[in-house]
Amino acid sequence: MVIRGFWVEKQMAVFHFTLHAYRSWNTDNPRGYVQHGEYGIKPQNVALGRVRDQLASFPPVVFDEEDRQFLVEQSHDVTQRRSLKLYGVTVIETHLHLVMGWEEQRDENEVQTQLKRGFGFVLAQRHGTKGRPYFSRGGVPQRVKDIAHLRRLLDEYLPGHNGVMWRARLAESQG
Repeated sequence: MVIRGFWVEKQMAVFHFTLHAYRSWNTDNPRGYVQHGEYGIKPQNVALGRVRDQLASFPPVVFDEEDRQFLVEQSHDVTQRRSLKLYGVTVIETHLHLVMGWEEQRDENEVQTQLKRGFGFVLAQRHGTKGRPYFSRGGVPQRVKDIAHLRRLLDEYLPGHNGVMWRARLAESQG
């Protein structure tokens, strides 16, 4: 995808990431659950949810209003340190969405891992914790297909979550 107007015109990969808070989507969720390493949403399993609750080393993570604002603020630093270009971020109680791009060859799953580590590090510093997971394992980064898709994410999808949000402004001539 070629992005003009916001940054210098460059060919870059742009992806949408969803980073779920640790234990925010348990197997007892009425909407079902996702099993790491498997495809699709599985039906609710209350019994398995109870077992997982008993085995868990930490309680679920819930991003309060201050955490949400903090994560949006930190998203600029976390992405900049990894030479990523941030287009938008929104944070709600259970997860954050990030739309970002990069110019060089990178594996999007490795980028996702780096993001979770970076955000986990700043959250651990903020809360004075050590060894506590802040994000669930896995996830499936979604490639942004074109400028219209990027605009839809920034103009409709991210704001539709009613979370704490930041977004870049793209040139009007695009899309």
